[in-house]
Amino acid sequence: MSGTVALDELARRVAEHGPVAFLVTTGTDARSHVVSVAVSFDGETFAFAAGTTSTANVEANPAATLLWPGTGGPYALIVDGRARRGDDGLVLDPTRAVLHRLAGASADLPSCVRIEPDA
Repeated sequence: MSGTVALDELARRVAEHGPVAFLVTTGTDARSHVVSVAVSFDGETFAFAAGTTSTANVEANPAATLLWPGTGGPYALIVDGRARRGDDGLVLDPTRAVLHRLAGASADLPSCVRIEPDA
């Protein structure tokens, strides 16, 4: 379930940012774990291979984030969601997505743009 994320717009933004993102998980010791992953998005969920630590973290705490740092545009793409084991790695169901203005980008741009359905 996507919560309040506009999935069509999210698919467009993922296509703009490309298939490689950073996965952020948190272990039982409250330490963040960040790894690079190749993601696929089927229009509803993200799927990606993950290592032992990321998988263990998701099993202990399903809250996870995918981050595309933005290379060439003024925004990074951040997708929060709930992750779980999938057939070939992990799956993340998005619950929130934003474009976050990068440091050095024009201050005239909004600092944060939520990707959500029109009300």
